[in-house]
Amino acid sequence: MQHRYGGGPPICRFVVQVGDPSKSTLKRVELYPNDPAGSDSDVDMGAEAEVEGGGCTEPAQDAAAGHSGHTPQRYARPERCMVCHRPSTNRCGHCKHCMYCSKACQLAHWKYHKPHCARIKGTVAVSAVDIHGRQGQAGLRNLGNTCFMNAALQCLSHTTALTFHFLTNSYQTDLNTDNVLGTGGKLATQYALLLKELWLGTASSVSPGPLKRAIGTFAPQFSGYQQHDAQELLAYLLDGLHEDVNRITKKPYVQVQDSNGTEPDAVVAATAWRHHKLRNESIVVDTLHGQFKSTVVCPHCDKVSITFDPFNCVQLELPHAVTRSIEVIVMPKLTRESVESANDAAALRPLKYGVHVHKRGNVKAIKMAVVEAGCPYTSLVMCDVFQHLVYRILPDDERMARIRPDDRLVVYPQPPKTAQCVLFCYHRGYKRGGAGLEPTLVGDPLMLSLNRQTTFEAFLEQVLVELVPLFGWTPAQAKQRLDDPTLQLCLASHMFVTNQDGVKAAAAFMADADGFGKHALVMSTLQLSDAGYVGIDWDGDMRLLYQATEPFILPHRSLDTIQARATHGLTLADCFQKFTSAEQLDEDNLWYCSNCKQHRQATKTMQLYALPDILILSLKRFEYRNDVVRDKLDVLVDFPVEGLDMAPYCLSAAPDHASSLIYDLYATTNHFGSMGFGHYTAFAKDHATNLWYNFDDSAVTSVSAASVVSNAAYILFYKRRAPSPTPRL
Repeated sequence: MQHRYGGGPPICRFVVQVGDPSKSTLKRVELYPNDPAGSDSDVDMGAEAEVEGGGCTEPAQDAAAGHSGHTPQRYARPERCMVCHRPSTNRCGHCKHCMYCSKACQLAHWKYHKPHCARIKGTVAVSAVDIHGRQGQAGLRNLGNTCFMNAALQCLSHTTALTFHFLTNSYQTDLNTDNVLGTGGKLATQYALLLKELWLGTASSVSPGPLKRAIGTFAPQFSGYQQHDAQELLAYLLDGLHEDVNRITKKPYVQVQDSNGTEPDAVVAATAWRHHKLRNESIVVDTLHGQFKSTVVCPHCDKVSITFDPFNCVQLELPHAVTRSIEVIVMPKLTRESVESANDAAALRPLKYGVHVHKRGNVKAIKMAVVEAGCPYTSLVMCDVFQHLVYRILPDDERMARIRPDDRLVVYPQPPKTAQCVLFCYHRGYKRGGAGLEPTLVGDPLMLSLNRQTTFEAFLEQVLVELVPLFGWTPAQAKQRLDDPTLQLCLASHMFVTNQDGVKAAAAFMADADGFGKHALVMSTLQLSDAGYVGIDWDGDMRLLYQATEPFILPHRSLDTIQARATHGLTLADCFQKFTSAEQLDEDNLWYCSNCKQHRQATKTMQLYALPDILILSLKRFEYRNDVVRDKLDVLVDFPVEGLDMAPYCLSAAPDHASSLIYDLYATTNHFGSMGFGHYTAFAKDHATNLWYNFDDSAVTSVSAASVVSNAAYILFYKRRAPSPTPRL
């Protein structure tokens, strides 16, 4: 055409090269020129960019002076790059709004900006989300018990130093597809795609399905749809991403060397860090890796072995994890003599005790703790009361692990050895239901004991004596009313006997007729036995009285200790003190002493030597009860949202560098419920607005900073406030 018709000079167009020359995928892509933010020129480029040479690669723009246009006044001009949030002076040459600091950032954003670019320039109303994307405020859909993964991913997503590295595609230059310890780059690629949807996309929630499949392919323990530990998933993600973007393609062999304590720590630590960097160099190492100092001492020859090991997460054991708080209601054993001689009515009421018992203890340990706390009875019977019914009597060898935190434990004094029949007295009221009045149990049961000489009159008196605290009688009133025959007859007319399966249905009413009250109960045709139960029907105001028995249960002073712990909980300082304290290794984790040539139960001390810019702290809320089952610890750990000073816990801290060890919280992974039936959520702070958000799978809601600190906090993410003045070797 040019040979036949001639033509003018070639048209200059702005292009950028995209693709890999070695794979024949290199293309020159036409782009909109970026305009300097201060330019006043108006060059209208086409709304659709064309790809020179064909293909479907979308364009990106480089900064080009002299091409600008008018930005609509309804949009505030951002002064930072849309992708990496670095300060920028160049903007999209078409819509004149979106700012970019480089071609890489514009290329990464083009897929999400292209559908809205022409609309932003025109008069069509465009939301802020369409312009800027979700900027991390997007939820993750639950694929089926994947809340553990969603919570960990949201916290990692708000680790901006790592996230911007993936958003700008900078990770692609580090992609190590030949690393046998990695995933061939598949994990990093899927993680980057998910981050772009969360930050640059406009959807309110995103499916993490492709990333989950990549994780399950290379870590089969996370395949399927079972609940897992968020900390274990986070550990795999950090290691997997590191190996995928590890800049070391050929790892040399490095022998781990220890010190006997004669060399300065700074020298040994620097050598260990250099050895670590010979095999590991990535954005993950640069951002999240620190150093432990481990000191092991042999108990036989006193050999000292000091090593400096890298870490990306500090797991903090909770100091009070070895004990468990238990609340127990102690029912008094009342007799006519004790009631009439009591100082006041309060002395007759049940007491609620609070005790601390080793979590590997048993029911006998609970009883002993209650006695030591001041219980006047030395021999006790402990029952698990569920829905006002004695669910089971707990034997002394019952393990603590079988007692749930919400179990209602009621303790009764041991019946005398002369008792030939022990039974429980339940209290029954009536509530209105579909078929009229329906029976329902109320209150805590009473324990009664009988022998062959117990008459019905004596039995009625025993029941009335046990009910004195409920009625609120003073000792003088009790002395007068216990002899009232009218009251005994009234009580007798409301009592019935039943078996375990028929507590709610009266089997036979007791009646004081034909001199039956003078007969021995155990020998009578009524035959109260070990399987029998006595019930009392409460009517009207009497039922309402018994439903309100909890105020009649007085708190024992021992409750103050466990309530103070529940209110104030622990602090991070307590956890760090526990972390740095010396401990003796158990028999399953012996240390080999090179001097003794034997495995020893050595003493080990862990300390923090050097800290990374991103400090991840994991609170060890799950502890193995046995080889399979783990228990959850719900104690509150108070941690600072701003201004965590790590100087007291870091060995390499220098006085003139104290400001570089101040950290601010930016995300937490939370766990609610038990280990097998719990739910994970995440709190994360928007780095631009400093506002906190709650990420509960697909739902994203704003929260206050005060609500971030709770007993559900599991993994804490801190960011160094000021850069370290001394770069790591």
